[in-house]
Amino acid sequence: MSVRTDFHYMRSVADDDATKALLDELALEWDQVRHYGKVPAGEDILQLNMAGRKFFMKRKTATSTIDTFLEAFQHAHHMRITQFSGKDDQIVVDLGANEGYYLMAMKMTNPCLRIIAAEPVIETFEILKMNVEQNNLQNIELVNKAVTAKSGKIPFQIIPEVSVVNATDIAMQGREWLDNKRIHTIKVDSTTLPALFNKYKLKNIDILKLDVEGSELDILKSSAQILKHIRKIVVEYHSIALKEKCSAFLSQNWFQLVLDESEGKSCGDLYFINRKFEAQKPVVKQVKTEESAPKKKTKKKRRFYG
Repeated sequence: MSVRTDFHYMRSVADDDATKALLDELALEWDQVRHYGKVPAGEDILQLNMAGRKFFMKRKTATSTIDTFLEAFQHAHHMRITQFSGKDDQIVVDLGANEGYYLMAMKMTNPCLRIIAAEPVIETFEILKMNVEQNNLQNIELVNKAVTAKSGKIPFQIIPEVSVVNATDIAMQGREWLDNKRIHTIKVDSTTLPALFNKYKLKNIDILKLDVEGSELDILKSSAQILKHIRKIVVEYHSIALKEKCSAFLSQNWFQLVLDESEGKSCGDLYFINRKFEAQKPVVKQVKTEESAPKKKTKKKRRFYG
C-alpha cells in the first residue's frame, strides 16, 4: 500500500477542511521520513478531526503516529476476528496503549466497554490522556506504568521521535532501519498484570491485548495464576522465536490459537481463545479489511518506522 493511498483514506474520513489541509502537510513530511529518513521537529500538538473523533499527536512523532492510526482504523489490527472487536465484551486490558488508537477504535464499536490501558512513557501517556478526555470517553482507567514481570522502577528505552517504539530492550526486536544512536534510556514505574487485576477488582478479562515490544512472554509467565480468568488474548510479536514461545506457553495453559495473521512474516498478531470458556471449538470470523483483499504485487519500499 502506498503512502498516498493511506492519506487518501484519512482524507476520506476527515471531518473538516482544516484537517484535510493538515493531512496534506503531514503527507509531505511522511515522504521525507520514508525516502530520506528526515524526521520533522516540533513539540507542538496537532489536532486531526476524523470519523467524528478528535485525534491529538505531536508534530515530531506524527509520521509514526499516523501508521498506528491506520493500523487501528483502516486495517483493524488486533481486531481482525469479530470475537476480538469488543462488541459483546465488558472488560479489556490494553498493555502498550501508546496514544490510544486501539482503545478509541474499541470504544467506537462498544461505548460501554471498561478498558484498563497502560502506557509507561510520560510524553506518550499525556497524548493518550488527551485523546481520552477530549473525546469524553468514559469507563477508562489510564495507568502510567510499564507492565512487566515485576513492580518497581525499571530502565526503559525510547526513541523520542518515534512514539510507537519503546521497550525494555528495543534492539531485541531487530529493526534494521534503526540507528541505535536514536535510542534513549529513561526510568519508568513498572507493575504486573496480576497487580492490575487485583487493584481494579477484576473477576475476568474479556480481551487482553499485548503489544509490549518483546516483553509479551515475560508478562504471560508472571501472570500464570490469573490466565484462567482471561477469555481472549491478542499478542503482537516481532520475532519468530517469540511467536513460538508465546504459542507454546499459552497452549499449555488452555489457550487455542485461532488465527496467526503473520503469513510467514517475522511480525504480526496471534489470536488466542481460552478453551475453558468455550464449550465447543470457537467459530472464527475474520473482519474484512483492505488488507484482506488480493493485491497486485508491488516493489517493496523502505519504511523508516518499523
